[in-house]
Amino acid sequence: MAYDINSSIKEVLKEEVTKEYEDKISIEELYEKINKLEKFLKTPMQTEIKEVGDIIKSEETKKTINELIFDIKVAFKHFSNVENEVMLKLKEKESEFTRIIKNIEKQNRVLENYESYIKINTEPIVIKEDFTSTNNIETDLTLYKERYGTPVSKMTATTLVTDCSALMLPKTRSLNLAFNNGVISADVNITKQYCSENANKTTSSNIPKNILIPNSAEIWMEDIYTDEPIKISEINNKYEINTGALCEIEINFEAVTVLNEIILKPCSKYPVDLLAIEYVRTDSAKESRKNLYIQKQLKREYDSNFIEAPISYRFPNVLVKKIYITINQLHYERVNIKEDINTKLIERAKYNLENPKYNYDNCLFKPTYKDMIRKDPKTPIFSLNAGDDKLDDLEALLFNTDNTLKNKIKYNYSYGLRNVTLNNNEFDNTGIYVSKPIKILDGIKAVSIIVDEEHNKNENDEYVTDIEYYMTTSLTPDFKSWKSILPTNKAYIYNELLQDYDGKCYLRFPATKVTTVKMDGVDLEAGLDYFLKHNDEGYIEAIEIPDMDYISLYTVSYQPNPTDNIIELKELSDVSSYEEFNSEGRSSFILKNKIYANNLKNVQVKIIDAITGKVIATEGESVFNVTNMYNVEESYKDFTITDKYQYYVNGKNIYFNKAIKENYKVVVYYIYEINTIRFKAILRRNTKYDKYLTPVVKKLEYKFITK
Repeated sequence: MAYDINSSIKEVLKEEVTKEYEDKISIEELYEKINKLEKFLKTPMQTEIKEVGDIIKSEETKKTINELIFDIKVAFKHFSNVENEVMLKLKEKESEFTRIIKNIEKQNRVLENYESYIKINTEPIVIKEDFTSTNNIETDLTLYKERYGTPVSKMTATTLVTDCSALMLPKTRSLNLAFNNGVISADVNITKQYCSENANKTTSSNIPKNILIPNSAEIWMEDIYTDEPIKISEINNKYEINTGALCEIEINFEAVTVLNEIILKPCSKYPVDLLAIEYVRTDSAKESRKNLYIQKQLKREYDSNFIEAPISYRFPNVLVKKIYITINQLHYERVNIKEDINTKLIERAKYNLENPKYNYDNCLFKPTYKDMIRKDPKTPIFSLNAGDDKLDDLEALLFNTDNTLKNKIKYNYSYGLRNVTLNNNEFDNTGIYVSKPIKILDGIKAVSIIVDEEHNKNENDEYVTDIEYYMTTSLTPDFKSWKSILPTNKAYIYNELLQDYDGKCYLRFPATKVTTVKMDGVDLEAGLDYFLKHNDEGYIEAIEIPDMDYISLYTVSYQPNPTDNIIELKELSDVSSYEEFNSEGRSSFILKNKIYANNLKNVQVKIIDAITGKVIATEGESVFNVTNMYNVEESYKDFTITDKYQYYVNGKNIYFNKAIKENYKVVVYYIYEINTIRFKAILRRNTKYDKYLTPVVKKLEYKFITK
């Protein structure tokens, strides 16, 4: 039987090539290799299979084997050539891939540079005013004027309360209720404290009276060391907390007094959580407490549970005899201390001897430490649940001085107070704040602000306070130079004061909707008591009130147009300039102001005959701006040979391609660069009553988008 070994070898070789390289090179390249292989395999092979009969001849067999070996070597050599070509192609592909990767990395670096440039030139410059000092407050009282330019008294210009780092209305009266004729007339005590009888404390539980003295150096602070983080028992669910070191402080006045402000200054390593401020009007133990503040009743979204800086709590006038302030310290530090075992056991035994049972009526904050609580208050004094410290070991420990000190991890809680101030205040109706000029190195393109305010309700559960914000680019502004600015985090205007101007009460911002108009707190009826006036764009711009009573206070609440929260400076009239120059045969002129960079191509130039007044050349017709926005210094290269006028601008300078005739005038209109700006805030209580109320500005954040 004859066997076609040539076909078998060819098929095997093709199969092996396909199998070896199908995942390494492209389909097109694979077909190319296979075609080359097939071309090679079409050549006659040396091996010839002889007919095999009953007798096998060794010479024929040997010859066949030798021929087969020769053909295999040739095929292997070609196969090796194919492999070398494929590997060379792979190396070329790898080299190309490496080159592509390097190009990508290069382009990424370029992209990062552009992103950095864009970020620097588009992200706003942010300046924060937190009112910790008077350094940024304008001292020129001539700038302290009302909305329409009415001068105000010196008293109205003083609104900064540095104790609380905030702006408030000027105080017309302030009494510190903790003093009587210069003598402290209130006691301070700890009434409940969440710590064990054997917890290590660095101070006693007596609070010095001097913490009631404003600006005194006296402080009260305690460090409590426990064996594990403190867990609050269910008895304290009224505060909805389950961990922390709680403390309740009682302030007891000599007599009933009228209170409307408490200023707290924490004194601890970490912020303290204020849980509640409560009061009673008598010394009777049966009187239930009333809340002035409780953590669950947050007034505004910007309120924080934690206090780490002085903070003022204001409320309607209340008669009080005692004040209870409850604080909680959630934060602790793990510390490694040396603990004297002998002293610890003796203190525990002494405490148990003096206190055979818990008095739960006086222990609201029940201790729950695993190594400090007795299983049963009636148990003998030395039956301590103290881990490995058993009664059997007590005598040995007392008389064995070796190894009585050992390292132990403790949990350290710290809290305290200083300069607690208890006031009865009355505030003026209006207060004004004006900032000193704020300078920005780059030209300012747009301005916005974010505010942190506080407004408290009156006894009728109504908001009657408001704060108005303004900005100006003028160093000597009149009332028209101040531009109203809407904070970006303020979407609604409550109780804005309506002031008559030319027979109308203009809103500070165009409104999409007016909800209420009031006179002395009483709602007025639209279409009867007042009428809405719209501008050309359809927004409400003013309220017209027939027979307006100028003794009464009118207020409006409305939804402002949100586009007023970012002010584009180029839209302001006082950043546009018009200048004229007698040419005197010159080809360059110096402007008063630096032209805003983004408006270099928006300069308008006219050339006028100074004698006849005839316009010789106008922008875009016979005067052309050739300023190179990307490289201003190279702009002169864009001058061409022409009978037209060409010019370019660079900073304050304007250059022409030729001298201007002596009898001609050059007129330039341009928007100049602003890098100085100032702000104003007018604080108001828009009611004749509720003198204890004041709006509060805690922080101002200015955002400047530069060129």
